[in-house]
This record gives sequence, structure tokens and C-alpha cells, in this order.
Amino acid sequence: MRFRHINLRSCVTRYVTMDDKWFKLQQKRVGVTAEDIARELGRDRSVVSKIYTGQRSMTLEFARKFAEVLQVPLSEVLERSGVATGDDAKNIAPSFAEGDVALWAPREGDRRKVPMVAQALGERKGMDIWVVETGAMSLQGYLPGDYMLVDNEQSERVKGGDVVVAQIYDNTKNRAVTVLRRLEPPVLVAASMDPADRRTHVVDGVNVVIRGKVIASWRISEDVRQPSNHERRELDRRLRENESADVENASEKSEIVRPKRRARDYEVWISGASEEGS
Repeated sequence: MRFRHINLRSCVTRYVTMDDKWFKLQQKRVGVTAEDIARELGRDRSVVSKIYTGQRSMTLEFARKFAEVLQVPLSEVLERSGVATGDDAKNIAPSFAEGDVALWAPREGDRRKVPMVAQALGERKGMDIWVVETGAMSLQGYLPGDYMLVDNEQSERVKGGDVVVAQIYDNTKNRAVTVLRRLEPPVLVAASMDPADRRTHVVDGVNVVIRGKVIASWRISEDVRQPSNHERRELDRRLRENESADVENASEKSEIVRPKRRARDYEVWISGASEEGS
């Protein structure tokens, strides 16, 4: 009988432990606490502590939340938590390009205000707060800087006319982009005067996936710069052109939602809220 020599060292996969120091450094960088992360996870703070100490595993869904809150690539979270290494981590998670919306990350100025408004609007487990980044739905009242309450549990129960947060995947480049659109089955359409937003996307559950339904949106007045007279005139001019141009799809059906002022100890504008809260 002949025996073949095997180098065991080459057969052993390197074990990577949780790099909790890196995670805490990222928390400090973006100004979030373990409580903030736990809130996004929909769990108690002890869950975050157990993940850091290795008493609880980092799941892919948890890793996505960590990546969003800490504003780092998902692959980095997977690698630093010991779930995967190198190319494996990159293959698991597509990179996310800048999109129409971003998950809200607490800042010094809005750490208390934003959650207060979200709770008043019915926030519960399974919902996330997002921030509008572009004007893709501006003609329907969603402006850059606005906050939105998104119900993830309604992602499969949306109907025509609902405003949704969706992700569009490009498997050839292993990238994804998060968009804000209105559902006009079977496609997603924008409400914008920008020609770049006119493209429609067919929801197929694979390459285009709805992540949640927008149930309310608001803006805190101190966060929103009022348009100048020149900007107002330019907007009026474009609106008139838009009305006379027989615009297709989104612009054709869009209507401008005038925000309603709501009296509070600070000014909050509620806009673009869905009629149904659940």
C-alpha cells in the first residue's frame, strides 16, 4: 500500500474571529451607539454585545444592517465578523452604488427628533427610517433631505400607486443600487423632470426587488433650505413645460403633493404619506 504525503497546513481554513475593536471604531466614526445598531436590528442591545463577543453569530441580515448603519461595505462587515474572508465576502455581497435613498444614520442634530416623529407616525418593528438623496420622486413631494418611514413587511403586499424602496441588481458587475419609485404594475416609475429617471424597471423578484413600502415621509424645517426666487421661477418654468409636453409614464401621472404643516415644538412637515398605514 502506498501513502501519499498531504500538507495539512494547506488544507486548514484560516479561522477569523470577530474584530470587535474595528466595529467600535466605526461606531465612533459615524457617531452611533450599540443601542442605535440594536434599534436597526429590531433587537435588544444585548444582541449587539453578544455578536461582538462571539456568543451570537453574525447573520447575513444582521450584517446588512451593520453595513448600512456604519456606512461601510457589506463585504467588510462579513470579513471583520469572521463570516467570510477575502473574495468569499465580496462574492456573497454585491457592492451598493449611490442610490435615491439611504438608511438614516443618527447624527448629533437629529438623534432625538427623527425617532420621535417616526414613533408618532406609527413606527414599529419591521420598519426602517430612510433619507431621500435624489429628486427621483420630487414631483410627488419627496425632496432630498426628507425622511421616510418604510415598512419592510409590506414589500410583498404593495399595490399600484404605492411608493416603494427597491433594489436593482446588476449581476454582470456584482453591484446593486437602491431606488425610490412608484409602483405601476408590473414596473417601477419615477416622478421627476430629469430624463435620467425616465427609465422603467420591471419588478421580477430577482433583478428588481421591492424592499419595502413608504408609509409616511416628513421633513424637519431646519434641515431643509428654502429655494431662492430664481429656483422657484426655474421650477415653475419646468413645471409648465412638463404639463405641455405630454410626458409619458411617471411624469404623466404625477401630482405635486403640497406638504401639510404640523405644529410641534419644532417645525415638522409631513408629506407624501400613504393613505394606508399598514
